[in-house]
Amino acid sequence: MKKLFYKISIYLSRRLGLWFFRVFSWFIATGYFFLFLARVRDSLQFYRALFPGRSFGYHLYCVWKQFHNFTGVYVHRFIPWAAEEAKFTREGWEHLDEAVAKKTGAIVVMSHIGNW
Repeated sequence: MKKLFYKISIYLSRRLGLWFFRVFSWFIATGYFFLFLARVRDSLQFYRALFPGRSFGYHLYCVWKQFHNFTGVYVHRFIPWAAEEAKFTREGWEHLDEAVAKKTGAIVVMSHIGNW
């Protein structure tokens, strides 16, 4: 199901632009905010502990922003796939294959694009 969602989103974003994915993800985050009240409650408790002197409205605003800022993570994951061709490079792959074959272990260093 998730794979189909991404395929449709990629197709529509290529046709309509990345704004489509941003707007669509805003509606999804809003739905989560209103439909998953236990998650909202947990986040409210966190922000009450983090900002004890602030009002309930401020805590609720922080939860709202948390839910909507999370969509940025998905947008950043999605951007390379929205282009016609996503390019990836791998260097030293043979060293990893060798470590697996010898069962010696390895340290993998990699970079990422986008925010966490």
